[in-house]
Amino acid sequence: MTRHAVKDFKVTAGWLKDTRADRKNVAEAKRLLGFQQRDGSVYRNDNVHPLYNGAASIHPDNRRALLAAAGDDYLEAVRQGSLEILPRVEARLDDSLVLVGSPTSEGISRLIFGYTEAMDVEDSLILDTPPLDLPFRLILDRSQIPERALARRFVEDRGATARPNWRIESESRAFIPELGEDGWLRTDYLLVTRLRNFLTADGFAQGHSLVSVAGTHGVGTRALSLLLRDRALLKEIAAVTGRHENPSFQALFRISDIKHDPKAGSRGRRIELVQKPVVIGDSPQQWQEAGRQASHTVQRWLASDTNAD
Repeated sequence: MTRHAVKDFKVTAGWLKDTRADRKNVAEAKRLLGFQQRDGSVYRNDNVHPLYNGAASIHPDNRRALLAAAGDDYLEAVRQGSLEILPRVEARLDDSLVLVGSPTSEGISRLIFGYTEAMDVEDSLILDTPPLDLPFRLILDRSQIPERALARRFVEDRGATARPNWRIESESRAFIPELGEDGWLRTDYLLVTRLRNFLTADGFAQGHSLVSVAGTHGVGTRALSLLLRDRALLKEIAAVTGRHENPSFQALFRISDIKHDPKAGSRGRRIELVQKPVVIGDSPQQWQEAGRQASHTVQRWLASDTNAD
């Protein structure tokens, strides 16, 4: 099952030979989070963000996170002369996928988590039929966000923007980015989700994975670069997930000490775990049911005009 994605690129595993400590730490972080698979991973952003849909470039915050996720591989590909720049890249749904950005901007994330576009409200996603009952979920439905709850920040190359103050919920808590004077972001959240690739039978049978890197706002998404270099946080994640082979889990992070830079964009300078990562069950029946629930949405997505091969 394939499609041609506008903004993604594929890297082959096994390139990282640089012995410098920072690169080794980042490589280990990527392995821990599931970014690197034996036969490579596809790093992608579907560019369906309402402010950038159809644009030549992706959202700058997603671009920052995309390069943080694949930067070493990208630089090594340049050095090896094996980087190809193509107008369209074929991505298979049964690949191991690293999805950068929330479902607001990343189309395959909508399939994984069960979001559909609201029929009567623009720029609004409804959590309709989630294939999996996950510990954390993004609230991206405008009807659940007061009109005055607008989060302001700077976006690189775009300037000041104001977006609905999306949030994350669990069964018992709401995690709402804190707004300061005039609505400027004081905190944000980053939700990292790793799952078995249940979208196709082949992807599941090959042991491939789906990794979502999603901020409630772009500040959270681009904070992936902080996570990849925070050894203390990574040790906390490993302490929970390291006992499992190919673990599925969710980890929620709070981003603070946000610097609002009109030119470079708003960015967080501090990251911390909200709570211990939550490991998700691994029963075959669970994944089979998730694949069954997602199958109709996947077929519609593959058949749509904008996604057709």
